Amino acid sequence: MERHVSYWLVPAIEPREFFQQLIDTLGRLHQAPSFVPHVTIYSGERPASEDPRAIIVQSTGDVKEVRLEIDTVSYTDLFTKSLFVQFRHSELLGSLAERMRHLSANPSMYELNPHLSLIYKHMESGEKQAIVSSLQLPRSTVLFDAVWAIESVGTTSKEEDVRGWQVLCRESLGSRS
Repeated sequence: MERHVSYWLVPAIEPREFFQQLIDTLGRLHQAPSFVPHVTIYSGERPASEDPRAIIVQSTGDVKEVRLEIDTVSYTDLFTKSLFVQFRHSELLGSLAERMRHLSANPSMYELNPHLSLIYKHMESGEKQAIVSSLQLPRSTVLFDAVWAIESVGTTSKEEDVRGWQVLCRESLGSRS
């Protein structure tokens, strides 16, 4: 199976705690896997020789943080977008995604669509709509201050795939000079 690397933008501590609690609660209520709250910046095939930490450091440069504005909470039939917070387009995030694509050994056609998933689970539309209607987010902007590289095998389409994710490295944006 081919190995993939995904670069995640991870929220700062306060919003991360909020979203982690929400993800864990929804997971318990609906028998779905837990995962770290994140926005995927870029994803593609990863040859063994590629250094994800170097790609993160080179692509983020002097970026200290990323603030994304919430657009809506929505759902789809896709497993990886079962229920999610959709963010508005960000020029900074778009630039980071392009830098990562450029630095990748095998650039992919990954299309940036900034969202933070809240549950990975095949569910009925009515059930997802009820959850969306019940959610209240505490703010309209979310602060992100770290980028993680995550390795997966193949396409994420079921719970076992989520459980198989491996953290390759974590880089804090705010602590670098």
